[in-house]
Amino acid sequence: MMLKTLSMVPLLTAALLAPMRCEAEGIDANPYTGWFHIDRIAFTTADPDYNCVHGVVGRFVIDQQTYSVIDFECDNTIDAVQREDGLLLLVVPNRPERSRLDFDPMTDIDWDSIIDDGTPSPFLEDGEMNWLDHHALHELDPGELFSQNIEVQQWSIDEWTADVTLATSSRLHRIDPQEYDLTYRWFAAYDERRDTECWSVRVQGDLTDVVRWLIANGVHELRTMYRMMDFACVWVPHERVVECRRAGMLLATIDLHN
Repeated sequence: MMLKTLSMVPLLTAALLAPMRCEAEGIDANPYTGWFHIDRIAFTTADPDYNCVHGVVGRFVIDQQTYSVIDFECDNTIDAVQREDGLLLLVVPNRPERSRLDFDPMTDIDWDSIIDDGTPSPFLEDGEMNWLDHHALHELDPGELFSQNIEVQQWSIDEWTADVTLATSSRLHRIDPQEYDLTYRWFAAYDERRDTECWSVRVQGDLTDVVRWLIANGVHELRTMYRMMDFACVWVPHERVVECRRAGMLLATIDLHN
């Protein structure tokens, strides 16, 4: 549980906010973990036709750490809060919209859904200046097919669980892991050169739910090499299943009908 004591600081409008073609063998515990190659469709967001200073509309303090209150679209609806180390926490979905006047971080954030294990932001090491280039997220057109890498920390057919980290940005649709019953760790950093939020999103949970979330992010194929054999999971939309094959042999089918 992250939430303990809360103190408020004056609301203000301010600037803030500081995310894959590789083939790699996995680690010993599971041959199918590590960096995978994915093909992904760019589900882009529309550029706003109004001024928006990175969406920061206020701040508060919990356990001596400062959080910024974020309105991504500048539509007077609070979407998230961001801790000073870049950790982003999304507002609980499927509830009445919250303006900055009636937003309550004690109830409008599900603190238990956050993976807060002390892992530092990846931007502390990589920085945000080259993030979009490094993760193939620059100059994307709507509907464009692009390739990048995704980190697969764990996945298991026996336990039917998965743990992956996806690099994305504010130029693409923001897909809330909470809507897929997933726990998550979302780090953010702002690229001033391109006026874009860079996001590194790790999700954990039921394998089917993780796959649904990846597909919502535009991912339709994931592949790697293991012992000179191709391994791939491919989304088959007309059948609403994902088929995972090794050297052409079917290993598993993930049914997404329900």
